[in-house]
Amino acid sequence: MRCRRRRRGQLVMMGAVGGGRQLGYWHSEAWSDLTDVLNAVVVVGNFIKMVVMKRMAESSGVIMLKFLAILETS
Repeated sequence: MRCRRRRRGQLVMMGAVGGGRQLGYWHSEAWSDLTDVLNAVVVVGNFIKMVVMKRMAESSGVIMLKFLAILETS
């Protein structure tokens, strides 16, 4: 029982020290990670949009394709 308590206390202390040290690191890293995630979301969103638009264009025919072309150029 004693051992477990001491270990938990040590872990908390180590966590606090590590957290303090990594705070500045986390700030810069978190932002780059966040932008990476956002970029990935945008890429996936664009891909899905492209696939959906292609499917819609195929089902609707040439008129839809022309409409999409007009939308993309404007």
